[in-house]
Amino acid sequence: MAARRTIAERLTMSPTLSEEGGDERSSSRTASEGPPTPPAEQGSPAASPSQATQALVSAIVVGFTRPHNDDAAEASRRIAQKLKLDSKDSELLAYASKMPLQEQLLFNIGLSLKTMTKANQIQPIDAKFVVPEKLKRKIDIYVYNALVCPQATGYLEEGNRIVLEILVSHPSWGLTPEVKDNPDHYQAVCTRVSNCFNDKRRHLKAAINKSLGTVNPENPE
Repeated sequence: MAARRTIAERLTMSPTLSEEGGDERSSSRTASEGPPTPPAEQGSPAASPSQATQALVSAIVVGFTRPHNDDAAEASRRIAQKLKLDSKDSELLAYASKMPLQEQLLFNIGLSLKTMTKANQIQPIDAKFVVPEKLKRKIDIYVYNALVCPQATGYLEEGNRIVLEILVSHPSWGLTPEVKDNPDHYQAVCTRVSNCFNDKRRHLKAAINKSLGTVNPENPE
């Protein structure tokens, strides 16, 4: 069974040296093959796979070693000029260039997180609040009631104020506290109420003039 080891087992097995310094497999050599060739005395012995790997990793790490402070400062100035950074950002870049590599990595992660937080807080310019249909219907109803209310002393500023108070007292209609606390969204509702007052006032005037009939310019009475 030992002769039928798998390929993986054979690859993971490395030859062991006997106490005399020879290969264990040398005992199987025939007399005709002669004694094993001793290693060359000059030069260093061949590196094992683990040593070769360590050497490769060391070479990679050396390639990423932080440059001298003077070189880093010059590089930061060159990058700041190329990106047209202001004085504050240029100083921040120069400060980061003097950090060790691990601190630079953490510094970049921190800046990325801060940028993402600010980006999530930005409202798109074209994001406009759309007044819900239910809120539109309520505005139409209560604007009309405010116009025809006999107790109302006015329908301009007072009418707008009364209608908005009614809408705020019923947040289920669409004017929620979140909408009221947002200046742009609340302004959209106020504009809707004001335009509705203008439209219905114009319709009422037209209906009143029609009910009076045609006025004779020669005899206005």
